[in-house]
Amino acid sequence: MLASGLDGINKKMEPIEPMNDVNVYELSRKERRKMGIDELPGSLKEALLAMENDPLFKDVLGDKLFETYIRGKWADWDEYRTTVSEWEIKRYLQTA
Repeated sequence: MLASGLDGINKKMEPIEPMNDVNVYELSRKERRKMGIDELPGSLKEALLAMENDPLFKDVLGDKLFETYIRGKWADWDEYRTTVSEWEIKRYLQTA
């Protein structure tokens, strides 16, 4: 987080105004976009793709740690996506 903050300072980025009186979860996607509020990744896969495309992570972690971390998290994602969940069993495999 510190590296991210310093990166923002180096790039002379301006923080957005505080939204203390706004419940972001109650806003529609269109309203959030209009206010310039980006969405966080919705899955581990989306987060990994974003992380791989952001050079700051590699700079902060270094090549070896970055590659090791990414490889491990992709393995987690593969295990997750190939596991049949309890919800899927209840939803699709119920017997009459």
